[in-house]
Amino acid sequence: MDDPLGPPQKLSAVVGGIIIFSTSGEILAIAGPAGVLTAFAVVGVITISVMEGLSEMIELWPVSNAMMEFVRAFIDEDLATVVGIAYWYSYASLFATLIIAAAEFAGYWDLAQVWQSFLIFVLCPVILLALNCAGVKIFGYIECVGGAIKTVFVIGSIILLFVLAGQ
Repeated sequence: MDDPLGPPQKLSAVVGGIIIFSTSGEILAIAGPAGVLTAFAVVGVITISVMEGLSEMIELWPVSNAMMEFVRAFIDEDLATVVGIAYWYSYASLFATLIIAAAEFAGYWDLAQVWQSFLIFVLCPVILLALNCAGVKIFGYIECVGGAIKTVFVIGSIILLFVLAGQ
C-alpha cells in the first residue's frame, strides 16, 4: 500500500482540533481538573484501542473504504450501508462544527456583521472544501503545519498561565 504521508504528517493528525480552544474552559468548569484528565484518558484509551484494531485489520487486508468493507465482509451488507451513512454523517456534522467554532472565534473581532457573515458562511466552507479536495500529500503538509501551530499555542498558553499564576 502506498503511503504518501511521512511521520510528521501522521503525528500532527493526532493533535487536538480547534474545539479544544473553544470548549476546554467550559469542560474544566463543569468537571474540574480530575474529571477532565479522567475523561481525556478514557477517550484516549478507547480511541487508541479502536485504531490499533483497525490498523491490524488493514495490515492483514488492505482495501479501500475499509470501514464499510470490513462490516460488509464480516457482518452484513445492509449494516455496511448504515455504517457508510453514519460515517458520512459524522464528517458532515464535523464540518458544521468547524464552521460554528470559526463563528465563535470571529465574534472576538470587531468586524461589521456583513464581513463576519461572509467570512464564516462563505469563506470558511470554501477553504475547508478546498483543503479536503487537495491531494493527501498536500493535506498532510497543511495538517502538519496546523498541528505545529496548535502545539505552539497550547505550550505558550501553559507557560503564560504559569507566569500569571506566579505573580
